[in-house]
Amino acid sequence: MASDLIEEFRAPLVDALVVFLINRRWINGKTDFCYRDGGCFLNDRGRKVYLQAFLQRMEEQVQTPTGQQPKWDILNQQVKQYKQFVYQPSRGYTPYLIR
Repeated sequence: MASDLIEEFRAPLVDALVVFLINRRWINGKTDFCYRDGGCFLNDRGRKVYLQAFLQRMEEQVQTPTGQQPKWDILNQQVKQYKQFVYQPSRGYTPYLIR
């Protein structure tokens, strides 16, 4: 279930941030990752850069029908809606729409 909730925010939050960091050359494939066990992982420096940028991005204000809100608030609202849906499926669930 957590994957279902995460999926609606993956593209607008995570994917967009990764592309931004790579395009701005804030993260570098040679210096900010380690490659082991057949995988690619952020190293300490890469994690620091990513997490700082993520926190900053989540503080950004987004226009909603009720006014300006930080992305943190929108995410929290969706988590609460999803929780209500799990306990009361008949009420339905409206995913976050990218505008």
